[in-house]
Formats: sequence, structure tokens, C-alpha cells
Amino acid sequence: MGKGYETHQARVLAMQGLGKDLARRAKSKCELTGTAGVPLRPYEVPPVGEDPDIERTLLISEACHDVPLEAYQVADRSCAACHRKDDVHRGEFGSDCERCHTTESFAAFRGVR
Repeated sequence: MGKGYETHQARVLAMQGLGKDLARRAKSKCELTGTAGVPLRPYEVPPVGEDPDIERTLLISEACHDVPLEAYQVADRSCAACHRKDDVHRGEFGSDCERCHTTESFAAFRGVR
């Protein structure tokens, strides 16, 4: 077997390890549409790191997963591009959220999980 195949299989296995935690967080519903009772699959939000990260992974329905990847692509990949309305600082500190915040720092807030 090739090294690429082995790397892919290792990633698939690591993603499967996130399954129960993703289902618990999503309450077994698609995290994009809220649809329940449908098959769900993990979707890693780009850019994808070396190891799977539950904070950058969504559990979405197969219907949402089958939407062309371009539909999820945005020119601006900053936090502010999607979360501007959630900015409690009202832009006072600019849009470089990673300067002070990490996914771990937001995990303490119930609404961000």
C-alpha cells in the first residue's frame, strides 16, 4: 500500500474518534440545517490542520455534504468574516481574533460550542 493511502486511513480513523463527541454536540442533527433523522457526516472546515480538530469540524447531513465544495468557500477566511455579528468588542480590536483568542478560549462560552 502507498503512503498516501495509509495517511488517509489514519485520518479517517482519527475522524471516527470524534464521532460521538460531534453527535453529542450537534444533538444528532445537521449543524447547518438542524435536520434530524438523516445520515450525518463530519465536514472539516478549511484550512484543515495536520490532526483532526473537533472545533473545526461540523456534523452535517449527507445532502449538505454533497453540495459542491465551492459553496462553502469564502474569500475572507478570518473569524470576523462569519462572526462579525457576534463581535462583543464591536470591531474595537480589529479582525485579528486569533491574536487573543483560540478555539479553546471560546469553548468556555456555551453559545459558541
